[in-house]
Amino acid sequence: MCALSALLLWGVEWALRGWWEPDEARFVYISREMFETGSWLLPMRHGVPYPDKPPLMMWLIALGERLFPAHFGSRLPLWIGATLALRSVWSIGNLWRGRAAGALAAILLAASFQMSASMGLGQIDGLLIGLQLAGLRSMLLRRGFVEPGVWFGLAVLAKGPVGLAVPLGVWAAIRLAEGRRPGPRAFLRVATVSILSTVPVSAWLIAARSLAGAPDDWLRDILFSQTVERAAGSVGGHRHGPLYFIPHLATQFLPWVPFLPRAFAFLRSRDKLMFRRTAAWIAFVALFFSIPVCKRNVYILMTVPGMALALASAWPDALPLGLRGRAARVLAAAVAFFALANACKPLLNSRKTPAPMAALAAKHIPGKDGRLLLFNMRGETLALHANRRGLRCDDDASLKSAMAGEGHGLAVFGKKAATNLVERFPAFSGRPSGSFKMGRKEFEWVAF
Repeated sequence: MCALSALLLWGVEWALRGWWEPDEARFVYISREMFETGSWLLPMRHGVPYPDKPPLMMWLIALGERLFPAHFGSRLPLWIGATLALRSVWSIGNLWRGRAAGALAAILLAASFQMSASMGLGQIDGLLIGLQLAGLRSMLLRRGFVEPGVWFGLAVLAKGPVGLAVPLGVWAAIRLAEGRRPGPRAFLRVATVSILSTVPVSAWLIAARSLAGAPDDWLRDILFSQTVERAAGSVGGHRHGPLYFIPHLATQFLPWVPFLPRAFAFLRSRDKLMFRRTAAWIAFVALFFSIPVCKRNVYILMTVPGMALALASAWPDALPLGLRGRAARVLAAAVAFFALANACKPLLNSRKTPAPMAALAAKHIPGKDGRLLLFNMRGETLALHANRRGLRCDDDASLKSAMAGEGHGLAVFGKKAATNLVERFPAFSGRPSGSFKMGRKEFEWVAF
């Protein structure tokens, strides 16, 4: 049921929308390079080890593209994430408030702004939240050690330590909100589940090092730069103050946010336990991500299930009096709106993708082994839509060397970098050239 619901909400977008940058196109490009080169343990980007993320997302994309048509196949991780998220919230709501509240919470979760966007746009966060919620569900249902350990381990293999820390922290916050004091059994369970969750990522890192020859700098980046240094704001940007998430908490759960104050007031008077559980859930996630310097609005996506459970538990009393008699219509209208909005996103493909790249590459890059030369940019989106592997050149000398090695081909420049090209590269004189846009970005291309 949850898998089918995910298809109804996002299936049209998954099947028809092009690969948009930055995240989605990058992951599809890396997964294809992984498949073409056979470097399954050490992900590559333009032939260079990719240290930013663990490989689970790329593995699942590669699997999906073997099983389904191209665009839909590359969204297999999102389908898995959406199914797990809806099923888990449904199950948690059923545990806490009954079947009707669980089903309603899953619907509210799906028909919310940030959840709808994350599940549609190919970010790792869509897969991540599904795995995190599946592990949290296992913890709340007391499914032993192995089941939550596996789910959290897969979440870590998707996006690093946050895959364990956040849902385990939510579980601990809920227990404290329920009035349970931490004891030896709880500490033993946390320790055992945590150790089990490290097994998948540890096995991958050991194999990447011993079997694939992962270099030292890649290992350092994946272990430290993308965790400690990123949290400190040393890499990756997105530096913000501790109050950054306050306005984003108000937008994550649109259009339902206006009803949350009334929902929490209702729960505080009628169901204090549910009030404490959901408030603790939301507060922990918001506070946890307020500490690091590096912040993005999608980081607090895990607050949305807590909000959905709170509102579902107070439905329809959380609605204004004039809407309570039409609560089912309000819900159906919201679901229909998000499904339609998702289905309309492919209409933006011509603006959000580098549409000319396929024809340009077919005309100017000889054979599938020829590479697209990218001047001082990563350009995974360009290479992906050109259906060629990219080769990044960071200065004029490296580009000239690459051109000599390729013999014939195509070079792409950002608008600012495309100055005095003929003077800098005499081989461009009299050669075909042109420009195109992708969103707000402008590019120049030259055949050589």
